[in-house]
Amino acid sequence: MLLTALALATASVIGYSLISIYIGRVAKRLGAFWTSFAIQTTGLPLNALLIPFFGLNLSLNIYLAAIATFGIVVSFNFILYSKVLSIGPPSVVQAIIRIGNIITFLLAVIFLNEKITLLKLSGGATVIIGAIFASLDIEKLLKKNIKTLTAAVPLSLLQAAIGGINFFILSLGTKHFDGFSASLGVRFFVVSIYLPLALFMPKSKIAITNFWKVFLFIAAGDVLSFIAYNKAIEIYEVSFVTVIFSTIPAATAVISALLFKEKLKFFQKLGILLVVLGTIGLSLG
Repeated sequence: MLLTALALATASVIGYSLISIYIGRVAKRLGAFWTSFAIQTTGLPLNALLIPFFGLNLSLNIYLAAIATFGIVVSFNFILYSKVLSIGPPSVVQAIIRIGNIITFLLAVIFLNEKITLLKLSGGATVIIGAIFASLDIEKLLKKNIKTLTAAVPLSLLQAAIGGINFFILSLGTKHFDGFSASLGVRFFVVSIYLPLALFMPKSKIAITNFWKVFLFIAAGDVLSFIAYNKAIEIYEVSFVTVIFSTIPAATAVISALLFKEKLKFFQKLGILLVVLGTIGLSLG
């Protein structure tokens, strides 16, 4: 179970890291909301096409309410995320958001009675610290004044808290139903929120259809990555999977270096090393 969960969580991390690079490039031209809108509305039918292969197991109960809660909250949390990025340096925002993974980890240990050992705890802490290092651009941060660096901290902390609690709530629904059904359910509720929101959002100056090939690729990657994440949650400990999931910044740095020849800075290399060492400790724990 552990190795399967690790493989699924790692696949999810790689998938999200890869598509996040393309999401960032499209969002700069189309805007954050309309980029997310296109991904989610394209992803829903793609997700539904997989029902014959996975089956669908959803019913009206409190666990469906957990999935609905996650879908609704994550929709508005994305808007908050866009606001936070407009205020402070992305690397600071990304580093603070990692606190959300710690919150999910602690909630899983407390309420799901998941096993905790010193090796697991130290491994998880090392992974998250490594993820923070990988997301920070120290050279750029040193050139900014304190006011600029701290401007987004309050909202970033709020988003981290909301995200951490929300992912724990999702895990309850995922474990009751199954990873695929939870993924499809979340996407349904997200689209249900985005469709009415689109009526009130300023229209994009560039047509979404201009990027249909890119959105098809991103949406497919998003669907498969989210299913992989939820499948890992379904079969193994939430505390383990959420720590692995926190390594997206490190994976993104590696993929950017491989595909786009971006140079890895010292702290990014250190962060990647810590992530690898922490993952080993986490797995052995």
